[in-house]
Amino acid sequence: MTPTHIVGLAGVQGERTGIASATVNAARQTGTALGVAALGALLVVTVLTATTLRGA
Repeated sequence: MTPTHIVGLAGVQGERTGIASATVNAARQTGTALGVAALGALLVVTVLTATTLRGA
């Protein structure tokens, strides 16, 4: 298990571990998707700025 899962499941009762695990997984996937989107936007801005300054 990853450290995030260990922390996320630390205080959870046995019958609720499935719900807690799904919540931790959803948060991880959402964070990953937002991170990829932010990096993609940064790349687009960088490329557009570089080509605009160069006059291409």
